[in-house]
Amino acid sequence: MARSIVLKAKNNTGLTITAGTVVYISGYRDKDQIPYISPASNDNESKMPAIGIIRDDIEHDTIGVVKIGGQIYGVDTSSASINDNVYVGKNGGITFKEPAVLDKDLITQQLGIVIKDDDSPNGQIQLYSLEIKKRIRHPDIIEVTGDQHHLKLHAKKHESGGDDVINHNLLSNLDKDGHLQYSLINGARAFTGVVSGVTPTSSTHLATKGYIDSAKRYISVYRSSDSSAALTGEYNPFGSTNGGAISEIVSNDITVNTVTGVVTIDADGIYEISVVLFMSQSGSGQLTAFKIMRNAASIWDAPVYIDTSVDPVERTAQIIYSLSATDTIEMKIDSSSTLNLQSHSGCTLNIKQIA
Repeated sequence: MARSIVLKAKNNTGLTITAGTVVYISGYRDKDQIPYISPASNDNESKMPAIGIIRDDIEHDTIGVVKIGGQIYGVDTSSASINDNVYVGKNGGITFKEPAVLDKDLITQQLGIVIKDDDSPNGQIQLYSLEIKKRIRHPDIIEVTGDQHHLKLHAKKHESGGDDVINHNLLSNLDKDGHLQYSLINGARAFTGVVSGVTPTSSTHLATKGYIDSAKRYISVYRSSDSSAALTGEYNPFGSTNGGAISEIVSNDITVNTVTGVVTIDADGIYEISVVLFMSQSGSGQLTAFKIMRNAASIWDAPVYIDTSVDPVERTAQIIYSLSATDTIEMKIDSSSTLNLQSHSGCTLNIKQIA
């Protein structure tokens, strides 16, 4: 049998400390020349470090045995594997999962390893001797990169105005790719070399030039009107006599080719063009298509949105053109059957310059 190391200690917690509880030394009784013990907890600095594990129940105000080295029996190790590390947990417990190193509320202390994985009372762990129990106080750690850490004591040497600041002019190889470099958080110094950005997904990301240039291209938005100076206006089918009576679009095509619904482009470039038809109620089973024309030509491009629903809908067709300043844009609505329109129906032509 392996040799065990034990310590006699007294329980003055007011409660029974049960077998298997991880404990720390909470005081000392001079009269008996014996230490007091209480349950250890890795989330409380005042209850660490742990000294060992209780072998048998110790009632209040009685003396018992704390095992600080050797084998511990009667532990539930079914969730672990042989040779897994055993750490101090919360409130006198153990854990087989190392606390996250950046969790500043926890303290890591390894007690030993699993030597038999089984349910209680058959599980066993091997306690390390007291002098080699590992203990790390997390508040002493700060994150430098995702997989690297500095002690705060050393990090102070890199801070402006910190104690015993290192003269960085004496450091070498800072220009090498393999050297982890950093910049001041307050941005007091500018970058002197090439900085690589990313396509941003967060407000803290440094964007690339390409992303900024792309975002800047969305510089002009035209609404259905005769020039960019008049960015308001909406074509309302109620006002058209093409194809049928007011409040109704029949199966004949409706072409909006006068002032409202025709846009003159003010600058050469690439434009995104869309037509939106708002319908508060539609006829049953109709086929509706939007068509967009440029240069007042007789050839219609037809990005088509088809819907046969009788519920309120918003229908959109979209196409991208390369246009010149002399081009005009017209829109056309095709319908295979009558569209019954009510008071909130309408149609809008939108043009957005993207390059």
